[in-house]
Amino acid sequence: MKSLGSQADLQDMRWLREAITSRVTVMVNARTDKGWMMLRSRFLTCDELNTTLSIERPRTSHNSKAALARGQNVGLSFRHGHKKCVFETEVLESGSIERNEPITLAWPAEIDQLQRRLYVRTEVPSQMTIPVDIRHRNNVSENPHQDKASRGVMLDLSAAGMSIALRETKTSRWRVGQTVTCAFALGQENRPWELTGQLRHCEKSSQGHLRVGLQFVGLDTSVKGCQILRQIGQAAGRFRQMSNRRHPGRLS
Repeated sequence: MKSLGSQADLQDMRWLREAITSRVTVMVNARTDKGWMMLRSRFLTCDELNTTLSIERPRTSHNSKAALARGQNVGLSFRHGHKKCVFETEVLESGSIERNEPITLAWPAEIDQLQRRLYVRTEVPSQMTIPVDIRHRNNVSENPHQDKASRGVMLDLSAAGMSIALRETKTSRWRVGQTVTCAFALGQENRPWELTGQLRHCEKSSQGHLRVGLQFVGLDTSVKGCQILRQIGQAAGRFRQMSNRRHPGRLS
């Protein structure tokens, strides 16, 4: 993060005001009792003193109006050129769901920038095997077997998420939209991370395994989370370099 008042920080704030003026799309990450929600919204207005801003009331994946509580911390992200700008803020006024009123948020103290190249999905090099344990995050099941983690192998990776090959072949346990946790380590010297994700696809592969794709959620709402995103994106960059060394003629 940058200290307030720095040239870079002032630039970030100008970008935010431009995004609000242009009413660009903004993604909202919010924690609920059921885990993280990823919501799409749009900037509306901001005050002249840079103390508050407002966004359209976001909708859930089922197109219902999302409820955000006053005092709740949320993470917002928007695009500016080749950068993804992210910040954490607080809900000041949640508004009326029935009247579809906008959400009023506190102006952020600081904004972080993530290069878009961190979000380029990269295949894991063939000479590497990275185990991943995946389980339902909020699974309350009468069948204990359903609560066990499934062991898989990472197929590709970026700061946005990953694909995993699971040994199991039944898709009934995994469904698009489910919130899961995934545990993995990027190198023997690194401690395993346990991150939250949302399943984006789930299908049987031609090789006979189950391929699931998940999107990381909640990381771009804190300084620590953004640091993890950078490390994941840098690891994906190393994967590309390793593949290029093995295949010198391949374009990155």
